[in-house]
Amino acid sequence: MALRGPTNSSNVSAALILGLATVGGPAAGQAQQHDDRSAAGLGRAVALNVCTSCHVVTPDQEFPPIFDGPPKPPTFSEIANRPAVTDESLRRFITTTHSSVTMPVRMPNPELMDDQVRNVVSYILSLKKKP
Repeated sequence: MALRGPTNSSNVSAALILGLATVGGPAAGQAQQHDDRSAAGLGRAVALNVCTSCHVVTPDQEFPPIFDGPPKPPTFSEIANRPAVTDESLRRFITTTHSSVTMPVRMPNPELMDDQVRNVVSYILSLKKKP
């Protein structure tokens, strides 16, 4: 595409500034949504591999949970739609609430890496019903 008229550094600078100003606009929001969906998709895959022995991760998972309680583990959808559930509360629960000899009914340690925890949390939160 040819530029008409003389080009000088102020025209080029103005074009660059205009171009950079649009980077933070709607496209940035779309990129964030894409990142959230990507993280949720990765989290779903991790959860289907790690969590389905106790939880219904997604209604269409191939096999039902092996462990059915007591207590009966909640589905991921039930977890997501609890009033007090937040990103922080889920991360804390996944990384610190584990079974022991004295508390055998607690969730076993899934031994996930930080990025896996982040993605699983993103997936769970994606299941929250929109008001």
